[in-house]
Amino acid sequence: MAETEDWRRYARIVNGEVVEVVLGDSSVGPVCPDGVEITWRYENDTFLPPLPQEPEVPATITRQQAAGQLLLSGMVSAQEAVAMAAMGTPPAFIDQIFASMPEVEGALARISFAKGEYQRANPLLLSVLTASGRTAAEIDDFFRAAATL
Repeated sequence: MAETEDWRRYARIVNGEVVEVVLGDSSVGPVCPDGVEITWRYENDTFLPPLPQEPEVPATITRQQAAGQLLLSGMVSAQEAVAMAAMGTPPAFIDQIFASMPEVEGALARISFAKGEYQRANPLLLSVLTASGRTAAEIDDFFRAAATL
């Protein structure tokens, strides 16, 4: 349908967000300027571009990326980061957590820690990072930052 004087672009707004842009009349919603698309925001009678989205959380990072991010975040020393990256040796704070576990469970945790990759959803990894005082959002940020190394 060609745009005419009777038909203009209007935005259907739901909860402050543009959910549809249509040719229609004013019963649809506010007049929609060129360039406005779905996901734009509408606040105080003004169209605003969408807020930047957080990058996705990677499902997996390498042991080297994790060691580097632990070093950059000040959680381990350079020596611990190198030993972790090269040989899978747990840093002191992680080794203390493993030492507090029953013997077999601690040994299995050390074996798992020495793997070449870490899964974001791994229960052992989550318990170690949570025990170190990290929130779920901070763990996500850790994975995002580590994935860039």
